[in-house]
Formats: sequence, C-alpha cells, structure tokens
Amino acid sequence: MSTEIISRRHKSEADELLLCHAKDVGERLPMLSSFDHDGNPSMFSIAQCTGYLHDLGKATTYFQRYIRGKYIEETRLRYHARLGAFATFYTLGEMGASDELKLAGFLAVLKHHGRLPDAAEKALKDTLTERDRKSREGYIRAQIENIESTERNRTVADQLLQTASNGEATWSSFYAAVSDESLFDQITHLVGKKDLYTFAPNTEKLSHNLYDVTIQLWSALTFADKTSAGGVNASNLLPSHLGLYRLESHIARLQIGLDEPPELTGSEETLSIDVSDTDALNQTRESIRRVVRSNAKRFAEGSQSVATLTLPTGLGKTFAGLTAAYTIRDSYEHNELDEVTKPRVIYALPYTSIIEQTRDIFEDSRILDADPRGQSFTVHHYLSETVTYPEADEQNAHNPADDSEFSDATLLGESWRSGTVLTTFVQLFESLAAPSNSQGLKLSAITDSVIILDEPQTLPKPWWNAIRRLTKLLIEQYNVQIISMTATQPSLFTHSSEIETISLLSDSDAATSPLETACFEAVTRVKYNIDESAQAFGPNAPLVSAEDAGNRLFETAIKSTSNGTSVLSVCNTIRSTTATADAVSKAAARAGITVTRIGSEYRSALTHCTPTPTTDGTVESTNLPSPETVAAATLEQLGLEPVNPTEETPLAEQRWKPTATVDLSEIFLGTFTSRIRPRDRRSLVIIANILARAKVPFVFVSTQAIEAGVDISFAKVYRDIAPLDSIVQAAGRCNRSFEWGEGNGDVTIWALAPTKDTSDPPSTYVYQPRSQLTEVAQILSECCTSYGSSVVPESMLTREAVPSYFDWVDSADLSNPKILDHINACRADQLNRYHLIDDEYEKFDVVVAETALEKELVSQMTEAFGIGNKPLGFSLLSALSDLRVSVPVKDIEEVHNRVYRVDHRELTDTNGVQVLVCVDAGDGKLYDLGSGGFILDEDDGLAGRFTF
Repeated sequence: MSTEIISRRHKSEADELLLCHAKDVGERLPMLSSFDHDGNPSMFSIAQCTGYLHDLGKATTYFQRYIRGKYIEETRLRYHARLGAFATFYTLGEMGASDELKLAGFLAVLKHHGRLPDAAEKALKDTLTERDRKSREGYIRAQIENIESTERNRTVADQLLQTASNGEATWSSFYAAVSDESLFDQITHLVGKKDLYTFAPNTEKLSHNLYDVTIQLWSALTFADKTSAGGVNASNLLPSHLGLYRLESHIARLQIGLDEPPELTGSEETLSIDVSDTDALNQTRESIRRVVRSNAKRFAEGSQSVATLTLPTGLGKTFAGLTAAYTIRDSYEHNELDEVTKPRVIYALPYTSIIEQTRDIFEDSRILDADPRGQSFTVHHYLSETVTYPEADEQNAHNPADDSEFSDATLLGESWRSGTVLTTFVQLFESLAAPSNSQGLKLSAITDSVIILDEPQTLPKPWWNAIRRLTKLLIEQYNVQIISMTATQPSLFTHSSEIETISLLSDSDAATSPLETACFEAVTRVKYNIDESAQAFGPNAPLVSAEDAGNRLFETAIKSTSNGTSVLSVCNTIRSTTATADAVSKAAARAGITVTRIGSEYRSALTHCTPTPTTDGTVESTNLPSPETVAAATLEQLGLEPVNPTEETPLAEQRWKPTATVDLSEIFLGTFTSRIRPRDRRSLVIIANILARAKVPFVFVSTQAIEAGVDISFAKVYRDIAPLDSIVQAAGRCNRSFEWGEGNGDVTIWALAPTKDTSDPPSTYVYQPRSQLTEVAQILSECCTSYGSSVVPESMLTREAVPSYFDWVDSADLSNPKILDHINACRADQLNRYHLIDDEYEKFDVVVAETALEKELVSQMTEAFGIGNKPLGFSLLSALSDLRVSVPVKDIEEVHNRVYRVDHRELTDTNGVQVLVCVDAGDGKLYDLGSGGFILDEDDGLAGRFTF
C-alpha cells in the first residue's frame, strides 16, 4: 500500500495528494467570492486558510486506510471535518482574526459536506464532547495522537498549518492547544455561558454579522472543494455575457421610420401619452428607457442602496429593467479566479408559472438570442433543465458523453456560473436562508452581481423583515446592486428605514420621481368596479356563490358586444377555480349555448402534433413538438386563422380571427392552474392571449398563477378579494397594451363564497391573517365613499388605496419575528424550517406522459434508471422537466396503483430519485386539461392553496 497522504482516489488517474488538493482549494476559494485583501488578517487570507485546512483531518492513518478500502474498527475515527474545524479556529486565532471570523471558519469547515447548523449550539456541543475525555462521541484526541505518532502524517499536517497561516501556526502548537484544552476553553467561553455545573449556548455573545460571514465563507468553501475534487477547470467557472447592444439593436430596428423619441430628463411632472397611437406609445417607452439607462450609470457609481423602477403596466418595465441591469453591469469589473470579468446579472421572478414567458425574451433571436445551455444564460427553477456547458464542450450539450460530463454541466448550471441567470425568488432567497449544501453552491456567483427583483412585494409578508435583512446581506457582504421593479408601490424597501432607495426614474438620488407620478397619471388602462361582496367582506358579507359567479362571467362574455368579449377570472384556490369554471359551463348549458373547452381541444391537437415513436424505439426529447406548434394547431382546430401572418412575428404576438365556420354565439372556456404541466401552460397562455383579442366570447378561469408577469391581456378581469398588491397585479392582465382603448378595461373585485364541502371563503385559505382581507375591504369601501361610486378610477386604487394598504401592513407588522431572530443568532438549523412557500402538505413531483412519444421517452428514462444508466436517466429526467406536476401526497395515495417511482423504488423510500411517473393519465380522470390538470374529484379547498 502506498504511504502517500492522499485526499481521494481516482479510477483512471493517479491518486490526489492531500497537499495538492488543499493547495488547489486554498487558492481557488478566496477568488471565488472576491474576498478582499484589506485588514490584518484580510478576508482573502482567512478564506485561503479555511481552504487549506478543511481536509486536515484526512492526515490520519485512519482515513488513509479507509480511503484505500481497509477496515476501520471505529468508524468515527475516519471522519475528517471536525478536526479540520478545530484546526481552522486555532489557526485563525494565531493569525489575529476576530472571534467572529474564527467561529465562521470553524462552522464553514465543520459543515463543508453538509448544511450549516445552529452556530452556538453546535460549536458548544462538539467542543464539550471533545473536551470530555470519557465521552464516546469524541474522537479528535485519538486523531491528533495518531498524527503525532506518525512522522509522514505529522509532516503533512505541519505543512498544511504553516502554509495556511504563513508560519503563524504549526502542528506542535496546535497539538499543544488541544492537549492542554486551552483551545476548548476559548470556544466554550465564546459560545456558551455557565449554567449551574455545565455550559449552555449563549447566542447573545454572537455578532449579528456572524451569519453573513459564515454563509459566504461556507458556500465558497463547499463550491471550491466540490469543483476541485471534480477536476472542474477554473476557466469553466467564469461567465460569458449577453450584450446590451443586442437589446439596443432590437429596439433601434423597431424605431426605423419613426421620429427621434422625445427627450425626458426624469424631472417631468406631467406627461402626455397617446395610447391609441402604437408608434407614439413605443416612442414614449423608449424615452423612459433612456432615462432609466442614464440614471443606472449614476446609480452604479453611488452608495449602497436599492434602485427602484416603478412603472404602470404597458410602459416597457421589462426592457427598461434589463437595460438598467446591463448598464450597471457594464460600468464596472471584478476579479474572479484571477481573471478580470464583468459581474453576473440575476433576474428573479415570483413564480415558476411565469418564468418561461420572460425566458422567451432572452432566447428570442431578434432580441438577446441566448442559449440556455451555454455560459452566458441559465434558467434555474425546480422544474427547469439547468445545465451550463463550457464553450469548448457546447457541441456535447445535447448528448453528454458520460456521467461526469452531464454532472459537471448540471453543477455549473445550478451554481449560476453563467453571465445571466433567470430564476425565482425561492431559488434566490432560500439559498441565502439556511441553504442545503447544493443550494449554497450558487452563492459565490452572486458576488458583485446585479440582481433584478421583479415584483418583490409578492414575497410572503411573514418574510418581509427577513427579506430586508437578507437584502442587506447581499449588499454589504456580496457587494450586490439591486433593482426592485414593480407596477405598484415598492413598499417592501421604501417602508424600511434600514435600506436606502433611489428611483431609476429620478435625475437625483431621490427615492421617488416626478416622472414616476407623471407616468401613472398619464396612463389609464382600467377602472375598478368594487362589488358589494368585497366592500363588506367579513362574517356576514353577501359573498358571491360559484353559481352566481358563473352566471355573471358567462353573461359578461356573451353579451358585452355583438361578437362577445374576453373575460379573465382570477381565483384564490384550485378548488374555487374549477368550481367557477364548471359554473360558467352550466350557465351556458342553461342558455342553450355550446361550450368549447380549450384544454380539451389542446389535448387533441397535442396528440396530432406529436410524432409517433419509431419502430426501433429510438426517440429523443427534441422530437417533442414546441409549445408554439401545438398552440397554433389548437387555434386552427378552434376555427381561427392568422391575420396577415409573417414568419418574423412570433405566434404570441400575432393576431388571429375566427373563420366563417365559428359560431359566435358559442363560448370558449379555459382553466389554468399550477396542476397543469409547464409545457402545456406555455401553450395555453399563447392560446388564451390570442383568443382574448380575437373578438369571440371567451372566459378564462385561473389561479393566481396568471397574475404576475404573464404577458396576457383581457377586456375584463374579475378578481377574488386579496391583498391590494395582488389585485393590482391581476388588473395588469386587463387592457394590458390598451387593446381596447385608454381606460376601457374593466376590473371587478368581488369576494367568492365557500365552495362545496368547505366552510370558509377561498381567500382565507391563502391570505393570513384574515385581518388583512378585512382591511382591504375597508380601504375599498372608503374609496367608493370618497369617489361617490362603486366604480373608482385606476389612479385612486394604485396611488391612494395601495399606499394606505401598505401603511397598514407596516403598522400591523405581519412579518414572522422568528425568521429574523434566527438569522441574527446564526441559527441555520432553526431557519431551515421556514420556507417562502409554506408546504404544509408534502408533495410529489409527477412526470405526466400524455402522448405515445412522451410515454416512450418516460419508458426509456425508467429503464435507464433500472439498469443503472444514470447519465441517460438523469438526462431524460431533466429534459422532461416541463412534463412534471407537483401533487399533494394525499392525492397520490388515492391513485397509488397508477403511479410509480422513476427508479422503481417504493413510494415511501426516502433514498433514490423521488419523482413519480404517470403514463395512464389521459382518460380525463387524473390529468384533465379541460378542467385544470392533475386534479382529483376528492381534492378539497386546502390543497388549492398551492397555486405557485
């Protein structure tokens, strides 16, 4: 047996020496998060020390025997992280580091293979365990005696300590500090307090900044260690970038033949916008974008704060926000892995249900032409295929050669190493709030980045104080520039005294802008009809039953104009969504009107558009028809045809009209929920958007999945009572681009009654505490009284009612104080119990196969897992991610005989790939596109909370 001290063994290469691995991690780690060289010791040297010592525990003969496959009588003796953690704490102390930094290094090394713990509790427990010579749980004394007694091992350990500390620490001095227990005494007094005869954790001694420093050091260490061990070349960790010039060129092409846009300064108090003139409206959007671009340059040079971009729907917020982010990015450079590069841009959205539409902007060949598998652009949410192939390996992007190649691409993708990342709030903020080891890998990429938060007020209100705290962490610890974009008041930050805000529409460092106010006053898209049920919401309110809701929606769609009109109804739960849609269908039946369910027609078109598997059984996921292809086929099947179609115009932007075969006395009906597969949702949004403008009677009933960021527009919108910011978001789906003229959109706010077998209104299952809905009702009632009518103007709701509501939110303090307390006390284990989307109900992800081709692909995937071909299995699982639906466990238990695990394990097995497959769903009982997707008849109102 070789006597070399190794870190790991390789099948095809020489074993990796411990000193070589430590050197690589020690040099890679401080450059991943751009730790600075200021201070004595500097954060750079502290990070470097942590990297050098993280595997010091591998210098024992116990680990060396274990790594070579030899028997170890005492399993714990081969563990290496704890000894490395104590060595790091000691060495940082010898270097002159503060108590905070010593403890941060200790925790980072202790859990570099796991999840961060509660700091004081874990540090004290491990220290007392090792201090007690009689404890059966302690083992580092035996490990240091083992190293001390073996010259080769002792020499390696000494070299690691001296290199890590620039000669300040040695093996003999560390050995002495453990032997005489002085090291244990330091940690015990740092994190504990004497309680009778023993010590108890004392978080009051900890710095409130401990969590910030620890998570940055830990996340950089875990990523450096993982990429070093995996042999990932440092150059592959660097980003490529999408150019702002591409977006500028696209906008310039749109301006051809038009006059130069009017110049705005940001100080305008009035603004004239002719929304009936498309060219003039586009010119105004461009003028506003140029103001934002100019102010973004100034913001990049200013102090640490949050830039706000508040624009009414329809004035180009997305393009303006991207322009600001790329302008800020291009204004400075940072050093990463010894290379000078531009920082990353991270675009975060509320829900996975809307991310695909924003993705289209990036991937559109006319705009940014981004490749989601390359180093310039990544899409990351829990259903996405998130891979990043280095430029040298792009030819293998669709056919990874082996497990390691696909694994590396997944690692690079999910660690956000590309230049622009499109993701969700969950991925961003839960990676900052007690992340798992894999979640934490992305954090080093955040350094110096520009982050766009699109509609951040949609974040759950119990998290608001914690989000502000994590935002400060991003700004102060990671030097991040943040842009908060919203179509309402950006109160999440403007109501906080802790965070300074600057408006990107202002020509000064002001938090608000005259131009911002002018934009809202110059544009009127809708008027709000406040239903009596919403004004009086409470125990005795006259709530609207599903039957009454169905009648009103049907009559609005069929009778509004001679050709009918489009109506969107946004509900609060899946159950109320399906109940309302069924009520519309029954209302039509009573009137003798034929109802066409677009979901059912879509399923028929999907079947016809999908090719049949080849006779030899070889298929690829790329054979699946695009959502656009199926959407176009569905529209033709519904009897519509395009108006002046061109190849250059994407389907979603085309106009279609009914053919002579369409009976305009009939009604189209669609249902949209989170239980529909993402691939189908993309098609259904396109279909619904075209039908909404086709002058046919059309009712679309949806959960909140439709209300934020989805580029869809209806003539009329009905919204079940909700917080006012959600109501304004839903109103953003009405007359979105002034298709029905200025001010001609109608938004009705009503309060729906309990559905069958439920006792409370649907709104109360989603929005807690109930008092906020009562407050909303009170504010709406006051608006009606003040205006003298139940129909109030848009400006009153957005500029008066919404601020009043947020003032109440601020005074009521709906935030959960425990979340913030756990961050400040560095209790990561406790913090891990809180999630942005509160999953009271455990869920399974189910791959739903509808067509023969989908079933064949699923068969290949499950067969691959069955025979141990993991690269193919995981590749197909990733490629079929947009066929997955999240379903509560209680529903799965009712249909257990029709689903199975992709890896063939038992449903209750906590190991393996916990994703299910359903290939027998197309009988209209399990997965019914006509009525909302994977929804069982037994589903109750509570399960309908999961709408995101």
